[in-house]
Amino acid sequence: MIKKQKLYYKHYIILFSFLFFIGMIISVLLAKETAYKILSSSYADINVFYWLNPKFCVIQTGNFILLKGGIFSSIFGIVLPESKQSNILLQILSILKKLVMGTGAFLLTSIFTLYFLEKILIPVSPKQNININILIYSVKMFIAVYIFLIFWAIIGHGIKLTFCKIPIALIIGISVQFLEIYGIFYYLHSPFLKYLPTALSRQIVVYQFPCWEYGSWANVKSAFPFASSPIIIDKYYQFVKVSYVWIFCFLTWYVLLVYIKPFLKYITNNSSKNEVYDIIK
Repeated sequence: MIKKQKLYYKHYIILFSFLFFIGMIISVLLAKETAYKILSSSYADINVFYWLNPKFCVIQTGNFILLKGGIFSSIFGIVLPESKQSNILLQILSILKKLVMGTGAFLLTSIFTLYFLEKILIPVSPKQNININILIYSVKMFIAVYIFLIFWAIIGHGIKLTFCKIPIALIIGISVQFLEIYGIFYYLHSPFLKYLPTALSRQIVVYQFPCWEYGSWANVKSAFPFASSPIIIDKYYQFVKVSYVWIFCFLTWYVLLVYIKPFLKYITNNSSKNEVYDIIK
């Protein structure tokens, strides 16, 4: 039975890894098409292929995953089967292990896919001079994207436990991100976004690639920035900086919020069982 459950879980990892694989292919093809459109325009003097260099595959993976990776990760957390452990602590540890392993597989799949696609599809100028410490920034981006994916996988699982029905959980899990990115952001340019989960989780990743910040390592002169910028801006379209302390405090709060009902339900059921046991005794 245990072996069947492990095999079942592996099927989920393979399926979602394939979705990330397809997503990276689409992202790179769109980036390449955009690059050639820029080259054919009046901005032909801009180095559009600088950030699409395979050497930046880990850094650019974060940018591409921000587009839809959070939604895929959330769905993974929602549809993942429950652990059959009898102890609540063992259940939590078991599902957390699966979420961590799954999101790690998605991230590695994305990185290797991006590297080989850029190696094959993206022309690299021989005059390209890359003089930044790629390893340090790649490690920072890897950690940030990993946190981003794990956060949404945990949120997705918590939503499923809270609402019990997978279809409802899917609607809520997807809508939260879609509404925040494509709804609130475009119609409400307000620092209020710094309190919402999608903007805050994306902020962790975007801070590792601050192409929008003048004088930063990522603000390379004449290089077209294939990267996302923060969605937390004020009414004057100025970026709003949020400290890491506040980001992690609010993200922790959202995690606790989606697990309050399941936790209380477990305590109530456990208390009821103890009362019945005492009566029988």
